[in-house]
Amino acid sequence: MNSSINKIIIIFIAFLAFFTGSCSNELTIKPKIEAGFLTNSTLEDLIISNFVTEELKLGSKRWQLSAKLARIYRSENRIEIENLNLETYSSRGKTTSSILSDLGILYTTSRNVELISNVVIKSSNGTVLKGDKFFWNNTSEELSTREPADIIRANGDIMHAKNGLLADKALEKITLHRVKGRAASDEIHY
Repeated sequence: MNSSINKIIIIFIAFLAFFTGSCSNELTIKPKIEAGFLTNSTLEDLIISNFVTEELKLGSKRWQLSAKLARIYRSENRIEIENLNLETYSSRGKTTSSILSDLGILYTTSRNVELISNVVIKSSNGTVLKGDKFFWNNTSEELSTREPADIIRANGDIMHAKNGLLADKALEKITLHRVKGRAASDEIHY
């Protein structure tokens, strides 16, 4: 019986020596390396689910941006955003437009937003802009693109802006870039 207990003790000590010898007092954590989805970037500083930020001017909300996921890169002054919704507001606090996009970049210094992939902009007056890339200028509160875009008015009229456009946030004033061609009618209202 003594020899059985001695064998168990020796096996137990060998077992402990093996596992404690292979352990260290230092904890090694290998970070999950993911480059930014829009650039070949370094590691993000922070990842936030259900991200929300807003822009205020003299206490009133100018816009609110919400997203399913945000990757914050502090040293680069930008936030990469997935599945975003950008709501713009009038000085009276009413929604002027709602912007949806698959991806985006919020530049934290200027507060400008680059909207990328399946961009749909709907104004409160019923006008809709669609395209693959738009840019929100925070200072001028305008949307622009140099890419082809569709303009769909509330009455159903559709116009294809082949060379891009510039629009105010309410989509009431839309200027087409580099327009070529002739009008078939004396009156065209866009």
